[in-house]
Amino acid sequence: MQQENIAQLADWLEAHKDGIADRSTKLDVTEVFAVIDSLAVLNQPVTDYLAMTEDAYDEKESDHKFTLDTGDTILAELKDRILINHVDGVTDEGELNFNYNHEDAFKSGYQVKTDLNILTYGFEVVGAAAILVDPATLKQNLSKDAVVSLGIAANSIDRWQQRKN
Repeated sequence: MQQENIAQLADWLEAHKDGIADRSTKLDVTEVFAVIDSLAVLNQPVTDYLAMTEDAYDEKESDHKFTLDTGDTILAELKDRILINHVDGVTDEGELNFNYNHEDAFKSGYQVKTDLNILTYGFEVVGAAAILVDPATLKQNLSKDAVVSLGIAANSIDRWQQRKN
């Protein structure tokens, strides 16, 4: 079930953040992408967005939470991240209110811990909401930009782990 996968991933990320950050534990980006896609918030698989330009995404699907830089930059290179930091609402009425804020994983060079926090906390918040509401309510209320941001963060961590110091 979707809720269990989200919660399991959030728990695994929390338990392995330090290992991922020191490269002793490999992030399974394929699993992260599968959980993101299982949310069914995006119109395409999350990996399709990584190669999409900012302009194309902005015109086709963005909910305009991202701060987009130059229109021809691909989303995988985007420095802005949307952190899903809180959810509240009246769940028995299908009302969810997610709160977001911007994070910069590149303050002084790439900061893998920022992206790890975006992933971990994002999946914890989304997982908590997924337990309380049906998938359609989750899909209707969760920001597409925030979901794409989870994919960008996972992709950046994966690329960073593959590089030598």
